[in-house]
Amino acid sequence: MTTSNPFPLRVPLRYEEPQLKSLPLREQPAFRVSQNAAACNLTELLAAVIGGQRQIEISQALLARFDGDIRRLYLAHPAELAAVKGISRATAARIKAALNLGLRLNLPA
Repeated sequence: MTTSNPFPLRVPLRYEEPQLKSLPLREQPAFRVSQNAAACNLTELLAAVIGGQRQIEISQALLARFDGDIRRLYLAHPAELAAVKGISRATAARIKAALNLGLRLNLPA
């Protein structure tokens, strides 16, 4: 007689280590931005604004959502940014603030 187990063993989902943890300090976005922001790509700049352990993955997902177009990212409503997994409303506000600070560089003093 065979009985079926009412609680089958569940294999846990594979945990992927954040990319940030595998990078040496000098290659991490915040360090690179602090050394020479002009040499950083969009992913690194956004990751530095986003922060957290998954900042690289989140910035990549955000750029993918807006086809890598910084103008589309700038024009997007904060709710559109927050629709990306890992982006909270507060993070969306920080991104919008950072993009607007960049625009103000072109305004007369």
